[in-house]
Amino acid sequence: MAEDDAFFRQILAKRLRAAGHDVVLTANGEEAWHLLRSFSPEVVVTDWMMPRIDGFELCRRIKVDPAFETVYCILLTAKDRTEDKVSGLDVGADDYLLKPCDDDELLARVRAGLRIHRLYQRLEEVSLTDALTGLGNRRSFDQRLAEEVARCRRNHLPLSLVLLDLDHFKRINDEHGHPAGDAALRAVGHTIQTRMRAGEIAARIGGDEFAVLLPNADLAGACAFAEWIAEALSRSDLGDGVTVSGSTGCAALGDGGSASLIREADKALYAAKRARAESLVE
Repeated sequence: MAEDDAFFRQILAKRLRAAGHDVVLTANGEEAWHLLRSFSPEVVVTDWMMPRIDGFELCRRIKVDPAFETVYCILLTAKDRTEDKVSGLDVGADDYLLKPCDDDELLARVRAGLRIHRLYQRLEEVSLTDALTGLGNRRSFDQRLAEEVARCRRNHLPLSLVLLDLDHFKRINDEHGHPAGDAALRAVGHTIQTRMRAGEIAARIGGDEFAVLLPNADLAGACAFAEWIAEALSRSDLGDGVTVSGSTGCAALGDGGSASLIREADKALYAAKRARAESLVE
């Protein structure tokens, strides 16, 4: 909560805490803006007229930053002109309360803000999840890949990528039906999840293609991970004679960026698939 009037700030905080809410207090918009990343609030209650950064500007900054766009902003002010209300809502405030505000109305609007914020979060989660396997989807992977490449570059940390492509997946669908194919994909997702450690990122990036991003792992570590996955899949039995296997390709982050990492892992994957095909011919 951002409010430059110390007395009113404490009154509001007391009301909100009595209702069971965790409250972080700031005396102006600048303090609130700097604290946002530390506390990741669901709802921001802010006065309009404040020194340094006012509530109008604070709401605008929150809504143009992708990291905070789902934060629900309630603007408090004594301004009661229609044009002021319209300006506040247009700039990014989600709700508007006139001072002095009624306790019950304030709490009701905070509760509404929490519901809306959590709905946005749930929608975002669904939009980044592959419904069949429970892993991330391609959008999620691309987003996390860019973030991890930037983070590992900044901190001089290793980063590796494993790509997995199922062998003869179309045959499973053709011979056993799509439910068997879905079961195979779920089994792959489960197998990958059982091996993953905290901070590692897995996604289904295509029909039968998977990717696992391994922060803090070098190429040898990525290859060991890939070998374990391939071995685990080779032992899988989905019933009715259905088995699943996959080829893998690994790469470590070098001088290039995200595209280079994917390209190198993809080259390794197709080299593995060619080698597997040649061994079957022999």
